Amino acid sequence: VLGSARVLPAPFSLFSDKWNVGTVVLDRPLIDQRAILALFDSRKAPASDTIDIKRVDIEGATLSVAGMGIEEVSGAVDLTAEAKISEIRLHTADGKIRLTALPLPGSGLKLALSSVGWRMPWRGGVPIDSIEADGRLTRSALRVDKMEVRTLGGTISGSGSIEWQQQVALSVQANYARIDLQRLMALVEPVARVQGSASGKIALRASAASFESTGRALSGGGSFSVERCSLDGFDLVEAVRSRSDNPVRGGSTKLEDFSGTISLDAASWRLSGLRGNSGVMSTAGYLHQSGGKVDGLMDVQLRGSANQVNVPVVIAGTLADPQLTARRRNAPPATGEAGQGADESRGR
Repeated sequence: VLGSARVLPAPFSLFSDKWNVGTVVLDRPLIDQRAILALFDSRKAPASDTIDIKRVDIEGATLSVAGMGIEEVSGAVDLTAEAKISEIRLHTADGKIRLTALPLPGSGLKLALSSVGWRMPWRGGVPIDSIEADGRLTRSALRVDKMEVRTLGGTISGSGSIEWQQQVALSVQANYARIDLQRLMALVEPVARVQGSASGKIALRASAASFESTGRALSGGGSFSVERCSLDGFDLVEAVRSRSDNPVRGGSTKLEDFSGTISLDAASWRLSGLRGNSGVMSTAGYLHQSGGKVDGLMDVQLRGSANQVNVPVVIAGTLADPQLTARRRNAPPATGEAGQGADESRGR
């Protein structure tokens, strides 16, 4: 979609057989991946034997690629003598995002993206310290071959792709290190009061009818480890010590290290193979969330100078208000989800 265009010709060339237009200025256009790749279509290119265009300047554009839009983008498209793309250079008005693109054999672009101090427009804005990414744009896909993102106190590195043929297909594989969990949870699960420094790996995928609906079709899994972990609202030690039949609410559990695996889809997530240690206490089990409700089972081990206590703690309620209850020794054997959690805790 073109806002307006200005042509800056060499005046005397207007009286010759070949017009030397020099520079064409596009003002406030909407540029998506189809518009960019249409520039490679020789049937749509101006005839180089009658019009000589050396450059296309872009001012105040909205750039939309793979469903994400960036406003106030400016830059230039350098052309060859045959009116083919030589190089594309784009940047935001504040200079925080810069993109260069070079033509690939056939129809496609080799992309290089860099960013410093950008705020990604997602869920109120995600502060991005820096991005370095290399990729390829074709008629039907955007492929990120390598990326490194510094955000939320840590780093994320990996690769991914978005394809748009019959449906939109998303795939991401990433490793992350030293991510501030408190800041991450504020974005993805605000009621979860978890603190610590997380590292691990994750693979995500989605297939949907449109870019906008990929988030609702997201699924995947991975592994994680957390240093200096604090689980607010989950007081495992108090649940073991309490002699009341009433569930324990509030409090917290602090662990020197906490690890496990995660699997998720659009409606639920599950943390399995959980392991945590802190001083005289260790714990193992699982936690599952679906439909706003949580259920889980953690085997808590307390080590004293003369004895050792092992107590399974059942978790219910919600993330905002978890309820912990120690299972009595004469309780019936665990079955179903709880049974699986017990098996996980015994597998330490």
